[in-house]
Amino acid sequence: MQGMVWPKWVEKLTQPSVEGGRRLFGEVKSSSVEFPLISYVTVVRNAENTVARTIESVQLQTYKNVEHIVLDGASTDGTLDVILAYKDQIDYYASETDNGLYDALNKAIPLCKGDLICVLNADDWLPPNAAELVVKLYGGQKSALILGAAWVESAGHLTHWTPSPVTLNSYFSIANCCHNAIYATKLAYQHRFYDVNLKIASDFKWIMTCFDAAVEFIYTNDVLVNYSLGGLSSDVDKHIKESCLIAGERFSFLSKEEIMLLNYIFYPWREHLVAPYLGFRHEKVLEDLSRKYAEQKDFIDAIGCI
Repeated sequence: MQGMVWPKWVEKLTQPSVEGGRRLFGEVKSSSVEFPLISYVTVVRNAENTVARTIESVQLQTYKNVEHIVLDGASTDGTLDVILAYKDQIDYYASETDNGLYDALNKAIPLCKGDLICVLNADDWLPPNAAELVVKLYGGQKSALILGAAWVESAGHLTHWTPSPVTLNSYFSIANCCHNAIYATKLAYQHRFYDVNLKIASDFKWIMTCFDAAVEFIYTNDVLVNYSLGGLSSDVDKHIKESCLIAGERFSFLSKEEIMLLNYIFYPWREHLVAPYLGFRHEKVLEDLSRKYAEQKDFIDAIGCI
């Protein structure tokens, strides 16, 4: 999609194998100043045991001007049957093959009509007041992200995950915020699609691209999603490797080893890292890199944001 104007907002997909929803029968939701429309996007493949909870959590929102777009990636289990059981409540659904999570999101986002768009995974679910909380924070900003907190469920334990401020340093510390607790304006998505060459960290790249484009970031510690830790999100090693690639694109003058060093210095959960640099002095590394790249102002700002 590089070089293309994206997204081109559309009503429906071109030729899905299955589609339906209230939108196709003329029930199209819209926004007003008093009641902005919130769009929830769920892309799913083979999640028959959890997707009903996700769908129902949208329907149970205390704030009612919401729409739900559900895109199934040609599931081979009973996922599509579950979606069809809710066909009269979902605004638009479709099923067709895709090239992975981020390809599916790139197809689903342009279907949204809301002022704010939230990506809601098929194994996650909303607290009933999520949309209501977001609308209170939203002031009609044209290009903004609202970043909220999440309850993270793992092995029966709950952790309160609050968003950390996103800075240039986040390229090395890896932005500490939950993608599924982010509400983005339509303008924030303009020209900033998900990189399909990445399999696990494209949402991180999207967040940082928004930051570099001076999109406004609004933070809240209110819980906006219940997040299930597992699947791709649990592959810490792969996520770190892709995140280093993203940092390398942004700071292309750095060597691969320099990026790995900076990741090791700034990553907040160092216990998850393989530590090839035991015994080295963090301060010495930062001093040496500051001298070496003294003319790279963005980089100096990045490693100064500790």
